[in-house]
Amino acid sequence: LYNRWRQKGGATVAVDDVEAVMEEVVERGLAVLKHNWEESTPGEKAVIAGLTSAMGERNRPVGRDEVGAVWRRLGVALPEDEAARAMKSLAARDILSGDDQVKFTVDLVHFWVRKFQRLEWVKDEIQAEVKNWTVAPPAPAPARGPVEATTQPTAKPRPNRLWPLLG
Repeated sequence: LYNRWRQKGGATVAVDDVEAVMEEVVERGLAVLKHNWEESTPGEKAVIAGLTSAMGERNRPVGRDEVGAVWRRLGVALPEDEAARAMKSLAARDILSGDDQVKFTVDLVHFWVRKFQRLEWVKDEIQAEVKNWTVAPPAPAPARGPVEATTQPTAKPRPNRLWPLLG
């Protein structure tokens, strides 16, 4: 960016200047960005990818509820406690900042994740953990009152009256 600014000879650096060098910056920082990704837990990866997807094109503050909504659209139920733990860990590693609403401390992380770690790809990468996050079907409701044993004979099955029509 500095070299571009010097070549242009202008007094200021514009958004266009930053966008023009982003590809090169990502390429040069790829090792650090990949290392941070590889050191992340499946929950952290889910949060990072979910945040990026919820943010869209801009690194802006996003809450856990938005991250959960993004994952639910893909059929994944990201547990609240998992998301909270991941966000806390990512904040401790200076990847995220904020409390209820978080964003990336460095915009470059957002840019890199949008380009190289799309939500669908991350779902495939962490699929073993995602299976543990699926919502179990609700248990049947317990019977109310005492259950009495019946001694009456069961009724004979009724013949299927549609059978002649189907044959």
